[in-house]
Amino acid sequence: MNEILYTSEFIRYTGEANSILLVEMFKKLNQNGKNYFTNLMLSSVELKSPMLAFVLNIFLGTLGVARFYIGDFKRGAIYLICLIIGQFIFGIFALVPLIGWIIDIFMIIKTTREQNFAIINNYLNKASRIKE
Repeated sequence: MNEILYTSEFIRYTGEANSILLVEMFKKLNQNGKNYFTNLMLSSVELKSPMLAFVLNIFLGTLGVARFYIGDFKRGAIYLICLIIGQFIFGIFALVPLIGWIIDIFMIIKTTREQNFAIINNYLNKASRIKE
């Protein structure tokens, strides 16, 4: 039962290819008797919605809001700072967030899923190292 639930959640938040790896790790942990620790750790994971990241990017992408949402604070800050500087001194600074926004329209869902995969993978690796 949990396997089906986690499989559908893994696919939703990490994409189909990554979810296969995660389900295999989850099965291995269940076989080793670490089901309780795995469920406890995964229930505390906050995953980011790829569709919400996409919508935030469409409407507020040049401000870097979608990047802040998925946890990419460095790139979000770059977009925001360049946009603010570009308002006062028009030039290349104003184009950075615009170009980033156009690229993110195509990449933000994949980036969000990759970051979700890394978060879940990290938790499953921690669970596999827990001694009973």
